[in-house]
Amino acid sequence: MFNVRAPNSAVKFNCIKEIFNTHDLTNDDKKYGITYICSLIDNISETSEFDNSFYRFLLYSNKLTYTGFFARCYNDFFDDAIKQKNEKIIKNMVLDINESVFFELFNNKLITDTDKIEILSIVNSELLALKSAIELAINKSDVITPILIGEKSLYYAEYVKLKFIETGIHISPLIQTQIYLTDKVAGCRTKNIFIFDLFTLLSEINVKNINPKTQGPFSTELYDAIKSKYEIELKLIARYLKSKQ
Repeated sequence: MFNVRAPNSAVKFNCIKEIFNTHDLTNDDKKYGITYICSLIDNISETSEFDNSFYRFLLYSNKLTYTGFFARCYNDFFDDAIKQKNEKIIKNMVLDINESVFFELFNNKLITDTDKIEILSIVNSELLALKSAIELAINKSDVITPILIGEKSLYYAEYVKLKFIETGIHISPLIQTQIYLTDKVAGCRTKNIFIFDLFTLLSEINVKNINPKTQGPFSTELYDAIKSKYEIELKLIARYLKSKQ
């Protein structure tokens, strides 16, 4: 049985519960997934190789990180495996994960070498912060403080500290999934304020210039600004959408 009383086990158990809360699964599916993955961890010796796989699994399956948000193929596949209770696939996705499962990055002809360097820099920063947060929780026997999710989590603090040392700037690890934009609408004298889900917005922009709220086009200035700001992310989403065709 998974020993939640041991600090190491308890921390990993809490991490698994946290990442499942970022997935749109039923409570029964979440309970099954948490229980099964905990049993996997409990039956494997603590080796650095396993820990690295476990850390990467937690990063890629956390949909609130940049990595997890855009590694959508991996997370769709993972959710399907959980729903189908396919233990062979789940085991491979937890214990044998490597960076190449970021399908949208490594199997994408749109991504340039410069793009890849930029994205991998984000992935590596997130992975380092995640490792630091988990190790900090284990060393302090902290099973109460959120580890991976939210502004009060150890991960948030470790990421901010890591990036401040690197750049001298306070950089939040939270990906902005709700986007606020202002744009002109036909028949209105003033600009309207729109709130978009980031994935929905980028998916629509990938197809054509269309405002998902009005079904009309964005102004040229705003359309160009969106494409410029999310140039790399649009490429990632384009590869994901292609995989679904």
